[in-house]
Amino acid sequence: MLNVKNAIIGLLIAVIAAGGAIAAFASNPAGNSTNVEVTVWQRVSDGAIFLSTRSEGGEWTTHNTAIDLGKMSESGLYRQSSAVTLSVADGAPAKGNAQAYAVWLVDQALARYERDGLQATLDYYNSEASVDGSWYVFVIGEDSSLIGHYDDNVRGELLDGPLGTDATGYEYGKAMLAADESGRWVTYVFNNPATGDPQRKHSWVVKRDGRLFGSGWYDFSSYAAPAPPKTSVEAYTVWLVDQALARYERDGLQATLDYYNSPEALDGPWYVFMIEDRDGALYSVANSNRPDIVGTTRERIDREGFNYGEAFAQVVDGGAGEWVRYWFTHPETDEDAVKHTWIVRVGDYLFGAGWYEGISSE
Repeated sequence: MLNVKNAIIGLLIAVIAAGGAIAAFASNPAGNSTNVEVTVWQRVSDGAIFLSTRSEGGEWTTHNTAIDLGKMSESGLYRQSSAVTLSVADGAPAKGNAQAYAVWLVDQALARYERDGLQATLDYYNSEASVDGSWYVFVIGEDSSLIGHYDDNVRGELLDGPLGTDATGYEYGKAMLAADESGRWVTYVFNNPATGDPQRKHSWVVKRDGRLFGSGWYDFSSYAAPAPPKTSVEAYTVWLVDQALARYERDGLQATLDYYNSPEALDGPWYVFMIEDRDGALYSVANSNRPDIVGTTRERIDREGFNYGEAFAQVVDGGAGEWVRYWFTHPETDEDAVKHTWIVRVGDYLFGAGWYEGISSE
């Protein structure tokens, strides 16, 4: 929304009774400015007045509350409304801010749907004109079928059918169908129209009137992303997990487990571990640092009583990932140290790596 999605536009509408001229004023509590267009409509049947607004580059949104012009100005020359509080969508964020841009695209699709109706919205998003490189909007119908998509080869397929399972076997369709009005992120593998290749995709999905509107961005255009320096411990940790996710998507589950259970995957204090969530019981399935625990489940409570296993389990499927901080034994010094672990969930599998405070990671 305007001013980082939360600012409110206060519009004071004064209508000159004699001539019907209209003036609109926008105030911005943050002190910044943006261009907001306002159109005023008067219903012929009863004279009721409504507003449509849009920010620069955005979609028109018609606000369904009629403007009450029952008050007279002090001069008696004008009819006057009370202040009207409206929320106006921002202009487009930069595409480089992929998460914000995906959310904005979905907001635009919802505004189009409210303004033009379902059929006109589908006509647009089913056309090539709606595709901008790798960016596009998709719409899922009440019966879980894909009713809005630029590619007519997949249009009409069910999200709870084969289409909803990606190349890794992850049933992302079920995750999308669980989205509600507040929206959710879902991460999965899907074909990128800009490259023609399957790639990891992060989609923002919002439910409206029983239908789902979504858009997202792709990453892992190359499986050989350069590694940050190990001295940049947070960046290097995230990179390790990203590499594990890329391997999983490229080679499948078994090959990924084989690699991260091998000595080759252990680099001093650096390693990736994988956990399978079996109905709340967390089983270690890959750990080159501790091969003795693979295939087992155990209590994950650190020396201060923090249940980091519970924190792992709460990481959201389809999310970007979370940091979990806890005490753990360093693999080289055998000393307890504070560890920061980056965890990403894909379905029932958790991928993690971490770094230790106060101990060199070189």
